[in-house]
Amino acid sequence: MKPPHRAPEDSGESLLAHVAQQLAPAFLGERRPHFVVALSGGLDSMVLLNVMAQLRSRLNFSLAALHINHGIHPDAIHWEDACRDQCQLLSIPFEAEHATLELHAGSLEMKAREARYALFGRALKAGDWLLQAHHLNDQAETILFRLLRGQGTAGLAGIPRQRPLGAATLLRPLLSVGREALLDVAKAWQLCWVEDPSNDCLAHDRNFLRHAIFPLLRERFPSVLERIAQSGEWMRQSLDVLQDWESSWLDSRMSVVRGQHCLALDDLIGLEDVPRRSLLKAWLERLGFGTGESLLIEASRQCFQSGAESSPELLLRGAVLRRYRNCLYAIPESHYSLATQDWPASGWSWEGSEPLHLRDGRCLRLPSHIPVQDGPFSVRRRQGGERLDAPGDAHRRDLKIVFQRLGIPPWERDCIPLLFQGDRLIALILDYS
Repeated sequence: MKPPHRAPEDSGESLLAHVAQQLAPAFLGERRPHFVVALSGGLDSMVLLNVMAQLRSRLNFSLAALHINHGIHPDAIHWEDACRDQCQLLSIPFEAEHATLELHAGSLEMKAREARYALFGRALKAGDWLLQAHHLNDQAETILFRLLRGQGTAGLAGIPRQRPLGAATLLRPLLSVGREALLDVAKAWQLCWVEDPSNDCLAHDRNFLRHAIFPLLRERFPSVLERIAQSGEWMRQSLDVLQDWESSWLDSRMSVVRGQHCLALDDLIGLEDVPRRSLLKAWLERLGFGTGESLLIEASRQCFQSGAESSPELLLRGAVLRRYRNCLYAIPESHYSLATQDWPASGWSWEGSEPLHLRDGRCLRLPSHIPVQDGPFSVRRRQGGERLDAPGDAHRRDLKIVFQRLGIPPWERDCIPLLFQGDRLIALILDYS
């Protein structure tokens, strides 16, 4: 544990006032705010915990602390105990969650982060506010690190001050406060905290920037932290404007058809490649299908530079991107399994009066233009060679022609349930849940 020291007495009051101002958005609703401090045991989170403990007597909110034990360092259990002891001293409810990490491959830091946020998401309740102690130094280091990695606007916007976290909200009230100011407060309040020795290892890029590069920069440019953070804030403002425009643009051009997300291409085709890729990325991110820049470039090339009749197919994380006619489809991988489900050779018998539940989870209802008394029916999958009365046509047509007229994409046709009366195909069941 770090020993206590002395420091200026007014630093604590300034920090209390600053954090109280940052908490203001949580008090806008009718509900009494509940704050959960993400407590690692380090200097930053220990200061934030003590700030919140003092503000609790001035403002009307409830308070708890959550510690994530990654189990990586031999002293991890001692860090957890230090957090528990501090919360007990301050009469703050404390909870510790233990992460399970796969250590054999990939970035350990990334896996720890993913596990940490997954545990946050499970522990928090709707309406909760999770407080993290990221500060000005963290912000400047993050922006410079991302710049060196060649990241774009979103990366250079830095760490967001506030964002949704599942049904809760994540807030970082110390983001514009330098670490030196936090150290002053910790000394003035005679706080104790734990130190992770890995934070001093220059083999890690972030530590190299923190201990080797930023001290040199601050000698030459004393306000470098504030300047970098300000640039990040301007970048975030520009990003917010762009995202608002993209969101409005997508709202009028995206739809869902039989469980498949569609994006009309008429206006996209006329755009330059860069804004087109940006809108494509925004659409996929809204659907939860992330993708890298190289795949976006390839998707743009195949979907917009190929002929109108081409049918490109690109694999994303959790989905497949395809084009049919003048629409782009993001198809969940689970949708492809519908075409390979086991169907009885003769289909399912169905009276039609009650919904029919298929093995793949779909719930079918009898089309409104088919009388129940015409049953019993059977529901089958496409085998090939079927013929159906085409809409608006007095003659029976090949099912392939009917699919084309209805604009049903080729990959979906084997998934469409077919309604038979005896051996006669009488309808397609296109509306199901």
